[in-house]
Amino acid sequence: MEFFEFRKKKWQNRFKIVFTISKNEKLKRFYDKLVDIKRNYRNPLAHGLRSQVTLLVQLPYIGLVPLSYEYFSQKIYYGIAEIGKNDALKIINTFQSFLDFLKNKEPYRFYMLYLDYGFAIPMNEQEVLKIKEKMTTYEEFKEYLDKEAFYQDLLINRDI
Repeated sequence: MEFFEFRKKKWQNRFKIVFTISKNEKLKRFYDKLVDIKRNYRNPLAHGLRSQVTLLVQLPYIGLVPLSYEYFSQKIYYGIAEIGKNDALKIINTFQSFLDFLKNKEPYRFYMLYLDYGFAIPMNEQEVLKIKEKMTTYEEFKEYLDKEAFYQDLLINRDI
């Protein structure tokens, strides 16, 4: 699938294209948790809430004021949405657990190792296939990436 075709799809569909959740119960649980985070935290932060916090009332000589000041609580406040400390820690833990899962699961651990090196992600299918050919064993792939990183450093530092 072409990148821009993939990019036009909804997040949930893109996730299911990359990860086969029907064959892995743990991956399905991560998917459900990530969808909950998206629905309950990401979307409100990105698109706004529909609660009283977002409603403004015009008062003479003062201007617009919020209908509610509920955000003056002990919770972290971000614009028009708030996240409690425990919720924030749960979100962070979910993302960290998901990344740890990917770093320890075939074939994703190869991809995560590649990302750890900070290399650009190729969009060209031929370039992707060249890299995938190096993914014979985890150790051999790491050795290849070490050499590639060393070579890139030499280029950046103009040593060659």
